[in-house]
Amino acid sequence: MYKIKINISLPANYIYHMLSVSKVGYDNSYGEKYLSLHNEDDLMIIKNHEIDLTVSGGEHCGKLYGLLVAKPASLDDMFSLEQYFKSIIDLFSNNDPKNTAEKYQDLNNNLLDFGAKSFQELFEILYKAFKDSSDTVTQICSVYLSNIDLYVNHIWKNEQLILNNYKKLLMSELNSKQSLVLDWEYQLGEKLNIDEFEIVLVNSIEDGAQGIDISSTKDVFNINENVKSLIGFISHEIGIYIMFQTIPVSIKQNIQKYWLCIESLATYHNQKVLYEDENLFAKDNIYFKKFDEIYSVDKYQNFLEIIEQAVS
Repeated sequence: MYKIKINISLPANYIYHMLSVSKVGYDNSYGEKYLSLHNEDDLMIIKNHEIDLTVSGGEHCGKLYGLLVAKPASLDDMFSLEQYFKSIIDLFSNNDPKNTAEKYQDLNNNLLDFGAKSFQELFEILYKAFKDSSDTVTQICSVYLSNIDLYVNHIWKNEQLILNNYKKLLMSELNSKQSLVLDWEYQLGEKLNIDEFEIVLVNSIEDGAQGIDISSTKDVFNINENVKSLIGFISHEIGIYIMFQTIPVSIKQNIQKYWLCIESLATYHNQKVLYEDENLFAKDNIYFKKFDEIYSVDKYQNFLEIIEQAVS
């Protein structure tokens, strides 16, 4: 399947499990099912910082979302996840980025982020960026660490089985859409410049933010009884990824002004990619008439020009 990979990640499922049982960004039956297994005080620590840990399209991104949700959820294994949280606690307990870097010099390189080229640089960046929130950060990291065994030993086995069965259904459907990425590249006149677009499946984020990017190559999706609907959502996000590869900083810095138009343009083209109506963002279709008018003049216009004209 061209450039699309489906992954069932234990770290991602754990992080979003903890958000769900804490009712942070999500209030659903999954969270209700498991919240009684956790210490109430632990869940309240996470709940008390809901605004800092959640995202909402182009409208809001919590100041701790990257550090305590996206980055840990993007890791490949639980050892890396535990080491990540331990290193963050060490950093703010000892206030010494160099010393923390030396202690955790064997960390997996996929922990390098935030523009850092070495672990010492990483911890210097994190210390400077989050030292004013250090108590909150260490509290949340400690809660994450103390609940891992409970999740792995009593929850993950059953949920993993559900996810694996769903993955088979999704793969079967996606196999019939081998040209999905190619169709998007044709629609937008741009290539997807990553080796793989990775679909990370979870089952705890119903009734909340979906299609969440946790890295430059990974998006989190909740399993959906309607597989066709989920494929529509995945296709939509592929379009968003391709557009954001070339969207200039000037737009990204003013994303609230442009977000609705960008989402609408992805919806507009997704109908053509899937050869069907897409209603995921029906409320955004105020832009469709504008798109029709602009494309009627020049059907080969660059999508960035379309966005600027539609918003102006």
